[in-house]
Amino acid sequence: MDVRGPLVPPCAMGLIPDKTLTRMWRALPAQFSSVVGEQAELGALECAREWDGEGRQYYFAHLELVEPRTCSLYMVFELGLAIACAGRLMVKPDRAIRENIDAKTFDGDDIDAMGECVNTFCAALNEALRAGFGDGYRVVFREGSREGQGIAALGALGVGRGELSLGGLARGSFALVIPDELFVSARDAGADDEKEEDEDADEDDDAEDEDDEAAPAADDAAPAKRAKKKKRKAVGRDKGSAREGREDPPSTTSDAGDSPGPLLTSEELDAIREATRAAVRGTTMVVAPGAGAQAQWRQSLAELGVEFDIVDNHHQLLAACRARAVDAVIVDADVCAAGGLSLLAAIRGCVGVPTRRVVVASQPTHTHLVACIGGGASEYVCRPLDDDAIARLFGAGA
Repeated sequence: MDVRGPLVPPCAMGLIPDKTLTRMWRALPAQFSSVVGEQAELGALECAREWDGEGRQYYFAHLELVEPRTCSLYMVFELGLAIACAGRLMVKPDRAIRENIDAKTFDGDDIDAMGECVNTFCAALNEALRAGFGDGYRVVFREGSREGQGIAALGALGVGRGELSLGGLARGSFALVIPDELFVSARDAGADDEKEEDEDADEDDDAEDEDDEAAPAADDAAPAKRAKKKKRKAVGRDKGSAREGREDPPSTTSDAGDSPGPLLTSEELDAIREATRAAVRGTTMVVAPGAGAQAQWRQSLAELGVEFDIVDNHHQLLAACRARAVDAVIVDADVCAAGGLSLLAAIRGCVGVPTRRVVVASQPTHTHLVACIGGGASEYVCRPLDDDAIARLFGAGA
């Protein structure tokens, strides 16, 4: 990955935070490389407050922020770049891809394939948004076309543009078109959270002041008030620890009034947690759209003696991960759209999805392998699968 040149100062993008845009810009080349199989280089970021097509031909990927609110944005590729990405996903020879770029041939299957590519590219945007605003943010691909009329409906926006090079295969202009609405909403939500925390803290302080002032006039109630004040302070410390991501060992206080001490050391806590994780096994989820593919998986696993379930798509997978413990996800690349790449992009970064994500394919290629690993797969297994391979895949007997 190579990001060349200095970034434009944040004021050039108005309300768009420079840190979040920078994170997106730095993360995208790795996503491009994983799909195209070429070293992607994204040039210096140039910022503007309006979209200018400059008379070139583009592919417009309409994206949508779906959590925690809705908002449209665009990822824009000069047409040659889109033809190259789609061609590589469909495993076309480089010569044929270059011929299509020269002829500007891009329709039908090419548009569908590019949509699957953008599904994977969205992972970089999601990681940047979550790093800047929290885990509740998620962007998905909606549709792609050679027309960008929807940009006019975004209102006030910022444009980040640069030159994208996909090895020696293609080179052209790339842009992110993001409405101010997305970041303004995120900023206001963060400000509301901070305001609520400050108000809670002020209420606690006022209550403590009232207790202190009333203490001389009500000596009999002093012990109870002091206990109440200690409880409020303890709650405040707990909130502070949670915000900083700390986890302190459980503590106790003796009847003699000694200072708190840990019941368990950090090492003991870690040992208990590890033993608990080892003792509790979850389900293995197989993602295989279609009744035929699912029937084949059930037949193969019928006598294996492992717990598993089969789902059609990432929506069902995410619902299952929220409802139960899931140890692993098996992606059947033969029947999943785009060889499972769009599914990996959809679940990458989602809370509760296991880190063991295995792609099973009967026609492996170097491009598909690189794209899957870059898209979040932890393992890549080739068919045919014998009994031993299936047992290893599902951890039978472990």
